Amino acid sequence: MATTTSSNQDAGPTATEGLTERQKYLLEMRKRFCPPEMIDPNTMELSEVYFRPPKPKKILTIDDDELVKAGLEKFGFGEWEAIAKEYFPEADQNEIRIKAMELVGKQDLREYLGKKLTAEELQAEREKNLKEGEEKKLLVWGKVMADERYGVLV
Repeated sequence: MATTTSSNQDAGPTATEGLTERQKYLLEMRKRFCPPEMIDPNTMELSEVYFRPPKPKKILTIDDDELVKAGLEKFGFGEWEAIAKEYFPEADQNEIRIKAMELVGKQDLREYLGKKLTAEELQAEREKNLKEGEEKKLLVWGKVMADERYGVLV
């Protein structure tokens, strides 16, 4: 004798079983408005992985300094996308900005935006900024002058 069961019985406990009305409402809102990758499908909780910042594709090293210098001379400060496209297609634009901060010896790059500096000009700016940073006691890691208003920005 064959017995039939409803599909609801075979499904086992539902994700909303034992939840308050408020919790059910929150789950429904997550389903409606959150991107699927934001929610763990097993628990319906927010996924921690979704909120972690992505790791840079390539971290620039001292070996990359000359290429960053060439990019700053050709494109100028602030043109991180153009520098990345030409010299570091696998690098994150933020990595290029950080390397530029190290090369010029200063975190706040606003005064340099749009400027194209040669390797010699970069070195002169670096020496000036490091001297000023040492006088004001704003050096970070001994190589970058912190922003006076906000402290370390990296």
